[in-house]
Amino acid sequence: MAAGGGSQTSVLVCQVRSAKAEHKMDETNFLLRSKHFPSASKIIYLGNVTSTLISLLENPETPTFTAPPSYNEQKWTLETTSGQLKLTITSDSYWGFGLFNSGYLNTIILEGPINLRSRIIYDLTSALAYKPWEFKHLSSARKWVKRKFPGLDEKKNQ
Repeated sequence: MAAGGGSQTSVLVCQVRSAKAEHKMDETNFLLRSKHFPSASKIIYLGNVTSTLISLLENPETPTFTAPPSYNEQKWTLETTSGQLKLTITSDSYWGFGLFNSGYLNTIILEGPINLRSRIIYDLTSALAYKPWEFKHLSSARKWVKRKFPGLDEKKNQ
């Protein structure tokens, strides 16, 4: 975890281990919906990190896609709030042209009081069966992080 420019922001980069087509995006309002949503919608692969993180939030607003996926259902950005905590989660590929789940990561930006950010990070690492900051393809992950977040390194991400 790295604290951002302001003391109210933390950035985490997490390895996605699995993703299933269990969600959809409402194409009218760009809201996250279940896979059984009846209206016009597009399949979304959230991945285990994002699914777990959203389930850990207390009374979250319905997540909204600020950068909806196009042809690749695993590349997107969504935002949600839960009380004083605001989350922005971006899914992106960093290895293998996005052909495998192990080539995806989630960038999580948490904005809010330190006690809420700390609790959600602790809960996330406890709920996942692995350390989310340990990447399957370390060399590619380092290059991706260096390109997207020049001030972030492995130590800060832990």
